[in-house]
Amino acid sequence: MRRRSLPIPRLDWLRTANERYRSQDMPPAQRPFRALKEWAAENDATDPFLIFLDTEAWREIDTFFRKNTKLGQERTQPLGRSVWFYDGSFHQVNLPTVLGGARPSTKINPFQLLAASMPSSLLHDFSRDEREVSLYLEHLQMRWIRTNRSRRHTPNIDSDIAAIPPHAREH
Repeated sequence: MRRRSLPIPRLDWLRTANERYRSQDMPPAQRPFRALKEWAAENDATDPFLIFLDTEAWREIDTFFRKNTKLGQERTQPLGRSVWFYDGSFHQVNLPTVLGGARPSTKINPFQLLAASMPSSLLHDFSRDEREVSLYLEHLQMRWIRTNRSRRHTPNIDSDIAAIPPHAREH
């Protein structure tokens, strides 16, 4: 039985598929297989989609999802002091402690706190999701207060976010 080759999916197709899967709350581990199945169907493949697991198309799909989700990096427990759940995965939030001094900092970039654990393309998408950002800021404010309970200066994260230019939210 000779199978037809499967073309490599375009990056815009993969991004659109990932956005759709995210909106459906599909776990990252299921996404590459669903993408392969849909890509095979769109290209009129008559063979079962799993037969394409040894193709360049599969490698491209798998690479995309490993790069743009936490696929393969899931953890059963968060390792940080706080975590944020987005796009089917937990992302460690690195909460800094405000240290005293003559003038302690009262400005933080809430997106920078996620930068170490969230892939940059996912952080970019997250920073533009107003509803999720609002929930994240609320969560962050509560965690910040608990973490820095004995500190005199607690930043107002909600008002500080307005001062962050959109391009700075990407990192």
